[in-house]
Amino acid sequence: FQMKNYAVINSMGGTPCNGCKKAIETADYIAFRDKNPLFPDSAVMMKELYPNKISEAAEEVLQDLFPGGVNTRQKIIAVQHRDIPTEEARLELALALDKVSKEGHATIVFFAAGTVPGHDSISCYKKVAQLMTEPSIVYEVENMWKIVGLISQAEAVLSTSLHVRIISFLYLRPRLTWCGHEWPKHPQFIALWDTDESPRCLESKHETWSVLQRHYGPNPNVTQQQRISPMRKW
Repeated sequence: FQMKNYAVINSMGGTPCNGCKKAIETADYIAFRDKNPLFPDSAVMMKELYPNKISEAAEEVLQDLFPGGVNTRQKIIAVQHRDIPTEEARLELALALDKVSKEGHATIVFFAAGTVPGHDSISCYKKVAQLMTEPSIVYEVENMWKIVGLISQAEAVLSTSLHVRIISFLYLRPRLTWCGHEWPKHPQFIALWDTDESPRCLESKHETWSVLQRHYGPNPNVTQQQRISPMRKW
């Protein structure tokens, strides 16, 4: 009896590098995140597969952010944004986050979903933080488990990353994604898998709080609780 090996590629997204194309072409099974046959990103399984590890990482994050102990902990709004090349655009984000922080009575915590070239930048976060008048923290840790833990503890999550949106969705965090028409993967995921009343993509930073406030706080106009039911469109 001889075992046969099968090559399976599940919910593949992004653009494959040249070295990967041959492997993709010879796979026995392939499904995509961004085109047919369409399946949700594999990140949707994080909470189900690793609940204890994420919970432990979340506690470590709170200790990192507030080393003075439980009594010093504050409400946090987690913010991820890809690198911003211009001072004008950084100022636009800073002004929007000042309003979110002030109206939401929470500390902004910047974090990186990934710092490979063309993605997030810790130095960019520091520049935005310097332009803000409200308190903020630049969380420089690059650890997947801690990032997921941070998202799970946030009062709300603002981001440009699809994976950050997905994790926010899993933990029922009020979530808002800044993305333009050039990023079709974001609106496609939101339309297919996210809750019906969750915010769509937002292009203007100026509208951030006016959109987020409907979903934010102990008595939001639109509640996020228990609406996954479970992953109704799978």
